Amino acid sequence: MNGTVEQYIPMVEYIAQVIGRNCEVILHDLSDLNHSVVAVSSHTLTGRKAGDAITDMALMVLHNKSYVDQPFVVNYVGRTKGSPATYRSSTYFIREGREIVGMLCINIDVSAFLSAREALDALIMIEGETGAEPASVPCVSENFTVSREALLAQTFENVSEQFPLPPERLKAAEKRRFVKELYDRGCFGLKGSVPVVSEWLQISESSVYRYLNEVMRDGQ
Repeated sequence: MNGTVEQYIPMVEYIAQVIGRNCEVILHDLSDLNHSVVAVSSHTLTGRKAGDAITDMALMVLHNKSYVDQPFVVNYVGRTKGSPATYRSSTYFIREGREIVGMLCINIDVSAFLSAREALDALIMIEGETGAEPASVPCVSENFTVSREALLAQTFENVSEQFPLPPERLKAAEKRRFVKELYDRGCFGLKGSVPVVSEWLQISESSVYRYLNEVMRDGQ
């Protein structure tokens, strides 16, 4: 066994004990890819044992040299043929200089958590967020604010994200579209909103009213 890899053997059971019974830790010595597994934690999930071969992902990493500039890869999906289990897997590359000589692999069974998430998604049923049945109200987001000013500010910020420049630097046509977006969101139903929008867009109140009239007239 490679001496550098051998030093990691105590870590196998240590990590498994720290994470718990849903965790399996496997140590690979890459000097013999056909029998690379040299240590497995006492609680095994995938049924592998010492003397078993390297995985397809590990082979691909080695073949493509994609590990060269990475110390590890984390949180990818692992599966075992014939098993419904899904694992969150991570691999640490053991090196001698720049050469990878071993891999310390952690597999965590997340199947129960995925099932729980599906159950919660089915219970929450927010359209657009999950695959659940559509909710009985339109798919909208809601921001809870404590005042008119805060509500306008939040809406203004949300609309601003649709434009490439700060609102005050927009061209006239874009400012008109900005007013339309605020109109479509009901902002002008709030008393005193026109002076606020005028200040934000750095245009006159009469310009805001003109844009509003055009939007309502055109039905756009």
